[in-house]
Amino acid sequence: MEFLSLSFWKSFLSNPSWDLVFIFSLIAVMFFYGISKGKSKIVLLMFSLYITGFLFNNFHYIDSLTVGETIMEALLFKLFIFFMMVIILNTFFARFFELQMDSGEKNWWQILLLSTFLSCLLFVYIFQLFGVEEIFSFSPIMLSLFAPQELFFWWLVAPLVTLVIVRR
Repeated sequence: MEFLSLSFWKSFLSNPSWDLVFIFSLIAVMFFYGISKGKSKIVLLMFSLYITGFLFNNFHYIDSLTVGETIMEALLFKLFIFFMMVIILNTFFARFFELQMDSGEKNWWQILLLSTFLSCLLFVYIFQLFGVEEIFSFSPIMLSLFAPQELFFWWLVAPLVTLVIVRR
């Protein structure tokens, strides 16, 4: 694991890759969303992301809808459909489920943990469901964390474990 070495972190801090900056920015956005809206909104978003991932993975008609387009257009169309499903499910769940979770200042570390694993879950879905590594070039750390099929199961389990930890 290269990213545990001191030399990796020195080179990363002097010249960070776009994908690592993007995931850290996404974590920050999710953190501020959780701080402002509450921990329950992060949990609902995570639940919506799980359901969308499982539905999208089994939606076999998506490829027939994107026939004849370039690879980039097909990817953008699939991503659009995916995020629309997340938004629709999140809106649906927000109307019908009320989670009573504290979101005060004492829970900032729980919101940070949920935000981190929500962002990682989104990235692993993008890698596993859309095959973006064929189109874009990613840093070795991103490829080693999110691209391997063997880690997909563990990335699905990690946010659930996080939910159990922050439930208290």
